[in-house]
Amino acid sequence: EALEAIRQIENEHGTAGLDGVKVIMTTALGDSKNVIGAFRTGCEAYIVKPVSKEKLLEEMEKLGLFNLVARASSPAERRPVE
Repeated sequence: EALEAIRQIENEHGTAGLDGVKVIMTTALGDSKNVIGAFRTGCEAYIVKPVSKEKLLEEMEKLGLFNLVARASSPAERRPVE
């Protein structure tokens, strides 16, 4: 369903519809066909469920969605990207 949503956005708005959007796919499907398909469709990161808080934050950091002041465990100590 998520891949279909990405395709629909692109169909309605072109690839510009996803400009500036970071897509993190979370799914129970971890086989290579699904992973490759997700990245080809425009996914920026792919996490197989169950999703841990640590893994999600790690992927968000890799994508530049926030800068860490320190490797803090509290979300209040993280700064959003400006």
